[in-house]
Amino acid sequence: MGKEVIQPSNVRFIGSDPMFLDSIKIDFETYKAKAKMGKLGELPKTAELIERISAIRKALLEFGATELEIDLSNRLPDNDQIHLLSPVQFQYETEMREGIGGVSNIPGEIIIKNRLYVGNILYAISHELVHTVSYKSIHATELKMDFVRWGYSTHQTDSKTIFDLVDEAVTEMTNYEIASNYWPKQDLLNTDNILSKVEYHFRPSVILFDEIIKKVASVKGWKYKTVWRELQKGNFLGESKGLKMITQVFGKERMKKLADWRENSAKSAVVMAMNLANDKNELEWAEKIGVKILKGEYQINNIPIMGDIIKQV
Repeated sequence: MGKEVIQPSNVRFIGSDPMFLDSIKIDFETYKAKAKMGKLGELPKTAELIERISAIRKALLEFGATELEIDLSNRLPDNDQIHLLSPVQFQYETEMREGIGGVSNIPGEIIIKNRLYVGNILYAISHELVHTVSYKSIHATELKMDFVRWGYSTHQTDSKTIFDLVDEAVTEMTNYEIASNYWPKQDLLNTDNILSKVEYHFRPSVILFDEIIKKVASVKGWKYKTVWRELQKGNFLGESKGLKMITQVFGKERMKKLADWRENSAKSAVVMAMNLANDKNELEWAEKIGVKILKGEYQINNIPIMGDIIKQV
């Protein structure tokens, strides 16, 4: 018999007031409808790009079913929810800093910056699709929204967002795994060594989080793949086992620092690595990671950072 694949709901609405939850659901559907509306200055998607987006969808779905036994099809946005904008219009629409190739939101709208190299466009679309199919829950009590969870990122209405960069690291590492292992199975994505020139996302966060996974696996005596898959399942199903593994190794205080980490820069990642160190041996561990981060050691062809995923998964 084959694996039993589960199909989770798109969004969970959690609260004690059914009428208020119904009003939130209506608002959500309204925003979802707006996500399909064209953007000012939106560029037309070519027939080839649309076909390649379909190939990216297939790769993502195959990954979910094969590796995690999850059917993510009901979470995928429609093509008209993916908007391609010029760099100037992208900056205006999103108010995002340079270096970001795309953004998405909970209703499923994806905005992508047009780039000269089509591989960067495709990779950014894939990254945002991983976000879009991640776990989503909206929590409300006493006629107000308390917090929204999307993947690992938790937006607390009255305070702050936590686990933002943990979420981005898991998303980007998952995206890289899909692109490396499942894009080659799609003819439209297996051309011109497409990944060799791609600009990868959230490098400092990925480098540090990859080392955190290695540390947890080493301390627990588990394979890297065991920890990694639990973290991915948490991202797609809302489970907490993966984060609990990290907490067991680093402790609650250091986990809180990781949760509050929000600046994706080499300097910030080095400081976070040092904050995770608790004794002399861990300080040496953190210093080695700091050197790796500052060198920008993310050469995908040689796979020094993502090697554990490719070799063991």
